Amino acid sequence: MDFELAYREFVSSHFQRRSGAAASRLADGLGHAEKLFLQNVWWPMFYHFDGLHPEYQIRDVGRGWRYIDFAYIRGYYRLALEIDGYASHRRDATRYDHSEECRRQNALVLDGWRLLRFAYDDVHDHPEICAQMIQAVIGRWSAVDESFSEATIGEREMLRYTAHSPRPITPKEVAEALNISVVTARRHMRKLVKMHWLEPVGGQKRVRAYRIHPSRNGTMI
Repeated sequence: MDFELAYREFVSSHFQRRSGAAASRLADGLGHAEKLFLQNVWWPMFYHFDGLHPEYQIRDVGRGWRYIDFAYIRGYYRLALEIDGYASHRRDATRYDHSEECRRQNALVLDGWRLLRFAYDDVHDHPEICAQMIQAVIGRWSAVDESFSEATIGEREMLRYTAHSPRPITPKEVAEALNISVVTARRHMRKLVKMHWLEPVGGQKRVRAYRIHPSRNGTMI
């Protein structure tokens, strides 16, 4: 299948699944910059659009809805892709617009998204640079997937329980949550430390609690 046919089917399939404002944004297809990104960057990498969502709608608490140019969603992982035109973002932007954009990006990161922004000139003139950045993110995810698959079902539940906690978790809390002994919880949490999924927190002589390792932040929901 060539790009133009795949592109039309891609936009049409998402348009048919949406309604209201979300559908109207796709009624006339994508903008020039967004289509160029697909043609120059995404298509040469994958030759398909699986997992990619154009004009992806997200809830902005207190402000209605916002839209991401493209969202790539795979399992636990969410990558926001934005294409910026220099003229529209610099010439017409106000200080309020700049503040809104900063808040929008911060909200995405806090909600567990990874974010990549590409200048139109790079999409047009240096698509290989954009592709390298996307491949670097997806490559890290592949490594995480492999490591996560090595954990037992119980260990995965420990990770999810710990990831959802606003503070470090003790083996006793994990034991109570999963209905296992404290000894068993501590043994598996030590294993997850060696796998760089957990990081110990506490005294120098004895570990009191654990949290998700900083290198894994944002990899689970």
